[in-house]
Order: sequence, then structure tokens, then C-alpha cells
Amino acid sequence: SRGLCGTLQNVPRDARKDPYRVRQAFVARPGHALLVADYSQLELRILAHFSCDENLLTAFNEGFDLHSFTAKKAFNLDCPVEQVKKLHDDKRSTAKILNFGIPYGTSWHRVSKTIGCSEQDAKEFIANWFEAYPDVKNYMDSQISFAKTYGYVLTLSGRRRYLPEIKLPIPKVHYEKATDSQKRIFKAVSHAKRVSYNTPIQGSAGDLIKKAQVAIYFNEDLRRMGFKQLLQIHDEIVAEAPIRHAEECKALMCELMVGAYSDVLNVPLEV
Repeated sequence: SRGLCGTLQNVPRDARKDPYRVRQAFVARPGHALLVADYSQLELRILAHFSCDENLLTAFNEGFDLHSFTAKKAFNLDCPVEQVKKLHDDKRSTAKILNFGIPYGTSWHRVSKTIGCSEQDAKEFIANWFEAYPDVKNYMDSQISFAKTYGYVLTLSGRRRYLPEIKLPIPKVHYEKATDSQKRIFKAVSHAKRVSYNTPIQGSAGDLIKKAQVAIYFNEDLRRMGFKQLLQIHDEIVAEAPIRHAEECKALMCELMVGAYSDVLNVPLEV
């Protein structure tokens, strides 16, 4: 069922949030342990790299909690970043929604529904976010411009995604008065614009984790210890290793994941 698929995409670690005990269905072979390693805020780190936004780079390079950092910047909080979660948890929660939504083109309408605030407040929240990270808007605009000029965008590894729809001529009518075919053009161009700045982020995340998987696969020390990759899910790698080597394998696995594209990115990766 649709509900089950949603559950399996996000299997909770906390047993209290797993009433159907789905996690217990995943087991290692006798004498082995499951190792699960995932990147911390991978796509937002890649956004920081591409946008070169000073505040976003500072948040990651200084090791701040990003959502607390965003709340402090966007809502002009007068407490230290480390105190935001304790003193302004509601604003941190709003900042978290904005952090994960805005880089993917979320609308003020969706922000309003997600947070449960007025549409006017949602618009102000988004404006505050862009004020906190001004170069992210510059990055988005530059990607749209690049796609209009060349018809494609690039990921970190140089993979191209072609976006022919972004060059469609926009109908010179208001959307509400447009015909069905004109509305389809509006939607196609709007979608292509969002994809133009989203693909380099999500596509590069895919590039990076694949590079990490290759490094892990060819590592002789991991092979010698009986380590085996099982699954890759979004920004997470699931593996199996003999219990006697589990800690050593875990450390090496994380080291190789952190090292992927470390010579290219201007922010540190965390696993």
C-alpha cells in the first residue's frame, strides 16, 4: 500500500515511533552486524558549495547546528546559536522547514500549510530566509539564466540534465486568464526553472554518494575484513560486517564517505 511504502522509505530508529516493528525485519547474517551510515545535511552542504553564501558556509565550516543558525539569522534572535533550540524551539522548527523547502522551490502556500501559519507570515518567513542567505537567490537566478542560455545544467561530476522547456515562450496573459494549453506552458517553464537549480544539488549528492560507494567497494582493508555493501538509499549506505570487525569497518566506511569530493567541496562533510 501507499502508506507502507512511505513507512519503508523512512524506517524510524526510535522504537516508540515504530509501532509495527518494521525495523526488526532487517537483520544481519549470523555473526554479522548491520552498519548504517548517512550524510548529515548533504544537499544543504552542496548548496553552500554552489552558492558560496557567506553565512551558509560559516554555519557548516564553524560546525553550527544549521537550523538554529538559520533561526538566529532569519528571526534576529539575540541569544547564542547554541541556545536557540532551548529558548526558541518553535522558530528553529520553522527554520528547519524553510531550510529543506526553499532550495527546492517550495511556495509560500506550501510553507503556510506545513507550518500552520498565515500566507502573509509564510511570505515573510521566506523573505527572511533569503535575507539570511542572499547568495542562494543569486545562485538560483544564475542557474536559471545558465539553463536558458545553454539548455542544460550540470552536476559536480559534469553530468548534464537538459531542460528544453525552460526556453518556451511565456504567454503574454495572466495565468488566471490563460487557456489550458497556455497554463501547461506556464507550469512547464516554472518546473524547469526549479529543476535548473535543484538538479545540481540533488544530482551532485547522487554523484558524491556513488563515488563513496566505489571507494568503499575497492577498499582492500574492508574486503579483507568481510565487509559488504547491501543498500544505498538517498544519502545513506547500509552494509554488513562480521561483528568482530564491526567497529573498525564502521570507522573506515565513514572515513571513505567523508573523503568523497573532499578535494572539491568548500564545506566539510559529516557522516
